[in-house]
Amino acid sequence: VLEARLRLLTQKTSEIANATTDLDREFALSAIRAQTRSDLLVDLDTLFQLHQRVLSASLHLADSAPLLLIPVVALAFYAIWRWMILPLRAREQKALDRLKFSESAARDLAETASSANHAKSEFLAVMSHEIRTPMNGVLGIAEVLDDTVEDPDQRELIAVLRDSGETLMKILNDILDFTRLEAGKVQFDDVPFAPRSLADRIRIAQAPLASAKGLDLEFSVDLLEDRQWIGDPHRIFQILTNIVSNAIKFTDKGSIFVSIAPVAHGGLQLQISDTGIGMEEDEIARIFDWFVQADSSTARRYGGTGLGMSIVYRLVEAMQGGVHIDSEPGEGTVVTITLPLTEIEAQPEEAEQARDVVSIPPDLKILVVDDIETNLMVSEMILGRLGLKPTLARGGREAIELCADGGFDLLLLDISMPDVDGITALDVIRQRDRSTGRSPTPAIAVTANALAHQVGTYLDAGFDDHVAKPINMADLAQSISRLVARAGLGRRAA
Repeated sequence: VLEARLRLLTQKTSEIANATTDLDREFALSAIRAQTRSDLLVDLDTLFQLHQRVLSASLHLADSAPLLLIPVVALAFYAIWRWMILPLRAREQKALDRLKFSESAARDLAETASSANHAKSEFLAVMSHEIRTPMNGVLGIAEVLDDTVEDPDQRELIAVLRDSGETLMKILNDILDFTRLEAGKVQFDDVPFAPRSLADRIRIAQAPLASAKGLDLEFSVDLLEDRQWIGDPHRIFQILTNIVSNAIKFTDKGSIFVSIAPVAHGGLQLQISDTGIGMEEDEIARIFDWFVQADSSTARRYGGTGLGMSIVYRLVEAMQGGVHIDSEPGEGTVVTITLPLTEIEAQPEEAEQARDVVSIPPDLKILVVDDIETNLMVSEMILGRLGLKPTLARGGREAIELCADGGFDLLLLDISMPDVDGITALDVIRQRDRSTGRSPTPAIAVTANALAHQVGTYLDAGFDDHVAKPINMADLAQSISRLVARAGLGRRAA
């Protein structure tokens, strides 16, 4: 029995060591605690029953034996206690000590794994910030130049620059998604969405890439009409984007066909087929592994991290759906995804509900705060393209001084600044607003710290919105427009 217990304990300790999430480690640790308590109760019950049997036998013998046999009975009782009960209790105590030691070791393993996971998350957060900061200058200036340069050769160079920068950002975002999925911290929305609109977004985003390779990109969404489902459109868009971009990457001639259709028993089926290079069966078996591509030569020829299909698989799995791949070398690939989503009665889409668009007044007084000169220059150029003339502050301390009289309609605040960070600066500015009876100045956190828990911290600290670096002109315009509408500063245009 003891050996069986120790084998079970070894198995649970191994589960803790191999656990990939904090939740798995806690489950394994709880199982060890529960097993220890259960075994101890069983042992105590067994010992109690044995004591009862020995006592009953002794009393029965004492009642039936002559007085002269009492010393013999006492001696027999002592012998049973000395050579049976005492060794049993010693063995049980030894086993209990070993179980307690193993539980302590398992807890130490769980704490070590948790610390390592926390250190990895901190490292990725720092690296994300350090990569996004210079990329803000690269992509921001490229976006502004793309709107101003007319020479075809120069525009081609700008297109290469933007494509390279966006590829780097996709790799960074894939690594962050990998980390969140590995830790089981990806959250999903349940909101109404129209699959037809999703298909239109995919077409707009991927058609230029397909066209550049001379490929036909076709969609079949006829059965959807204006029907809607409940789900997470952002994650479904991410799934489709990964698969369609893969299909374009691995197809040199022919076409890519995307079909989105309702499933008879409920839900949606997404199917993407291509006429590309295809895969062997053993390559299909490895395609969902982290950092693994179907063939070792694939990375050299086509590039990429090998994370795209792994992220797709785990997103679909988290949404309780299924992924199936059919492929033959040289014959193309068909990826079929089934998602168990609930169809609802069609509602007006968000775009139709907001027909009144709030324009941004050109005299809007905006303060842009950043400690890096390149970021200030990029923000000034992007806001200039939106018809705005911002005031620039080179750090949190200067921002506090410039806001002393409350002369700004909107603040764009960086977070990580060496003198006074963005959260502290906003807190000082808001305290001054309250003390003078002014309405709180709306503020947007414009920062390279773009992880979900970081964004939540900024919103909890009082920021009204968040825009990640590298700054996208459309995202910044939408954020400003929302706050302008909320503050009643804009003009409504039909």
